Amino acid sequence: MNLQIGLMNDEAKLVFLGTWMAFFVVFSGRQFTQPIKDDIGDKSVSMFMARALPEDER
Repeated sequence: MNLQIGLMNDEAKLVFLGTWMAFFVVFSGRQFTQPIKDDIGDKSVSMFMARALPEDER
């Protein structure tokens, strides 16, 4: 049973997928260069890491 409804052709799907993949690679790549103190993640992890950093890196 084929449930395609034809909202966009295969070429448009590939463009959207390629664009999403490019943005994902840029976003994930930037995580490696982001300083720990600027991380917006879980506050408990950030507080733990802040205690582990030297005073001048906080």
